[in-house]
Amino acid sequence: HVRPKEMAIRNKYKGRNDQRTQQKMQNEVMELYQQEGYNPASGCLPLLIQLPIILILYKVITNPLQYICGYSTDMINKIATYLSEIGTNITVKDGVFSGYDINLISHFKENLEGINFALVSNGLGQIDLSSIPNFSFFGLGGSDYLAATPSTNIFSLLLLVPALNCIFTLISTYLTKKLTFQPMQDQQSQGSMKFMNLFMAGMTTFIAFTVPAAIGIYWLFNNILGMLQQILLAKAMPLPKFTEEDYKRAERELA
Repeated sequence: HVRPKEMAIRNKYKGRNDQRTQQKMQNEVMELYQQEGYNPASGCLPLLIQLPIILILYKVITNPLQYICGYSTDMINKIATYLSEIGTNITVKDGVFSGYDINLISHFKENLEGINFALVSNGLGQIDLSSIPNFSFFGLGGSDYLAATPSTNIFSLLLLVPALNCIFTLISTYLTKKLTFQPMQDQQSQGSMKFMNLFMAGMTTFIAFTVPAAIGIYWLFNNILGMLQQILLAKAMPLPKFTEEDYKRAERELA
């Protein structure tokens, strides 16, 4: 029942485009939203909730030995030191490894015996390969495949991750506009909203292009599940359709 009342307010000021009148109209519309308990910015809340989750996920995926396996900093430093000493591309400075420990996993299989010897000799235990997270994609690629960023190889299938994120973000935006209540907008506001939607899709693509593919896949599935949720809610609680009488009643209430 917000739409007829909002339409009545806008019709009251129809044809008057001076700044003072437009500001008064916007104030009345915002007062209506407040009275009806509607917040136009509520659609931004899910995104704000997702951001800290993605940051945490980024930390976990890039450092699985620390956060998933529970390896101590000392143990990770010893593994990295051993790998640097045998000629791998791992760099250690003054016995401290400052990179992401996901980069160590790709060296485990071929160097496991030597790594375990180095750890046991320092009283730190040894590694069981079965406990190491596997970041392959349905058997595709190595155990650290999804830990790689799509930008590292322009010929990789991982490029599908940012591309699909862009596509599904745009589809999700379209469904949100089509299936949920949207405040009425003038041409300028509509242009700003279109730009914002394209900007969000671009940002999603850029982020998925520069972070480990596993994060992009999480974001992709989150978008798909969100779209399914919107469709189911729209089926269960469709938007009401207003008649001319509804708009006239709202105008009489406003008068």
